[in-house]
Amino acid sequence: MLALEYLLDGGGSDVFNCGYGRGYFVLEVIAATKEVTGVDFPVRYEGRRPGDSPVLVADARKIRTHMGWQPAYDDLEYSFIVSAFIKRSGYGYGTVMFALAS
Repeated sequence: MLALEYLLDGGGSDVFNCGYGRGYFVLEVIAATKEVTGVDFPVRYEGRRPGDSPVLVADARKIRTHMGWQPAYDDLEYSFIVSAFIKRSGYGYGTVMFALAS
C-alpha cells in the first residue's frame, strides 16, 4: 500500500530495496532452510569463488526515506514460509531474495 500511495502522491517509478539492513551467514540460511523444509540435505563446504562478494546487504534507506517503510519481520524461517506460500499461490515471482554474508 505504501508504494501505491507513493505513486498516487506524485512519486515516480523507481527501484527500492526492501531489506533488513543486515546480512545472514550462509550457514544461517542453510539452517533455516532445513528447519522450514524438514529436509536434512547434505552440505558441501568449498572455498570462496573468484569474484564472490564477501558481504551482501540490502540497503533499505531509500525506501525508508521515501515511504517510511520498515520491515515487519527479521526472521529467516518466517521469510521462507512466506516465500513458499507465494510460490504455491502463483502470486509474484515465487522467490524472496536474501542478503548473505559469509
